[in-house]
Amino acid sequence: VLWFRDKTHRVTVEEVQRYLHSSVEVIIIGIGWHNVVQVDSGVYRLGHDVRVLPTPEAFTLFNRLKSEGKKVVLIAHSTC
Repeated sequence: VLWFRDKTHRVTVEEVQRYLHSSVEVIIIGIGWHNVVQVDSGVYRLGHDVRVLPTPEAFTLFNRLKSEGKKVVLIAHSTC
């Protein structure tokens, strides 16, 4: 499923929680091409494997993990 998020330079706990359910194994957050996006510290305490990467690397990791059969959520900032 693809949808667009509000264009901000911050990823909040509330935003990430919307995408979580028991089958999610990894949450990947793409922080832009120039690492502009900030991730709230509470995101790391949600009890999931959270990976924060520049957006190109986030897409690469997402594709790899999906091909391995993992349940993955990708939140990606597509600019900056």
